[in-house]
Amino acid sequence: MYRAFRRTRVLASTLSLPVVPAFIGTFGLALIACQPAHTDVKPDAAFTPFISAFTAGHIPARSAILVRISDGQSYRDSSAEAINTLFELDPSVEGTVSWSDRQTLAFQPGQPLKQDQVYSITMRLGQLINLPANLGDFKFQVTTFAQGIDVKVDDMRPVSPADLTWQRV
Repeated sequence: MYRAFRRTRVLASTLSLPVVPAFIGTFGLALIACQPAHTDVKPDAAFTPFISAFTAGHIPARSAILVRISDGQSYRDSSAEAINTLFELDPSVEGTVSWSDRQTLAFQPGQPLKQDQVYSITMRLGQLINLPANLGDFKFQVTTFAQGIDVKVDDMRPVSPADLTWQRV
């Protein structure tokens, strides 16, 4: 969930490839597949001196997305108004940004995130701290859990054999 930058791992590509058979000529059969549902975003290792940790992997739908700024950074403008423009999510999500401690920014979605969805996050780090010219936006991805429950009840009997509406467990 909240992972050190140096230990990030690339998410396995989850491809949604619906296969559609198509007839070619009289006797030929070809399979046509669609493009992947999303492209994987790999965090740039050049941000290691500036970001010590960030949220990665699978997260709950109501979870905040956290980015921890490394020690010793000089901030340009860290006011509440300035930090609210730092995060952009794809697909788009409205939310608020706040400081959870003196080095950690938290993006809290206004509504729960969609379940089993990949979110690409762009953080405009260059607006917050001084960065080299070749760096600007820090990009990473998170995936929300597909929430569900599976209940198996053994030894269930009807209260009345004539009426199956009520069951005894």
